[in-house]
Amino acid sequence: MNPVPTTNPVQVLRNAADYLEANGWTQLAFFRFAGGEPPAACSAGAIQIAVTGGPVDVFADNYRQNPANSRQFAAVLEAIDVLVSHLRREHHTAALTSMFAASALARWNDRTGRTLAEVVTAMREAADRHDTAGGGAR
Repeated sequence: MNPVPTTNPVQVLRNAADYLEANGWTQLAFFRFAGGEPPAACSAGAIQIAVTGGPVDVFADNYRQNPANSRQFAAVLEAIDVLVSHLRREHHTAALTSMFAASALARWNDRTGRTLAEVVTAMREAADRHDTAGGGAR
C-alpha cells in the first residue's frame, strides 16, 4: 500500500520509513518491481513515494520540468536534505560533506553492508530531530 502523499518533511520521512518496512528496501535503483506488488525502494525512492503516492522518478526531466510538479519536487529535495543533514551531523558521515544531498543519500544508501534497519532508523531519527527543532510544523 502506498502512503497518502504529503509534502511535510517530517511526515515524508516517517511515511518513507513505514513504506520500506512494508514493501522492502533496495540499493542501486530507486525502485525494484516484482510482479504486481508495490516495489521495493531505496531511501530516495521511498521519499519519492511518500511525496507523490506512488513510484515516480521526480528527478526525470519530464517530471521535474513540469511546473505542475514543482511543489512535489521541492518536497522530495527538502526531505532528502533533512535526512542527509541528520546523517552528516549524527553519523559523522564525512563522505557526504561536499556532495549534493541527493547524490550523498544515494552513496550512503548504496554502501556495501548498509541494512534496511539502518535506513529506517536514520529516517525516523531525522524526522524526530527535525520535528523537535520545529521543522515539522506547517
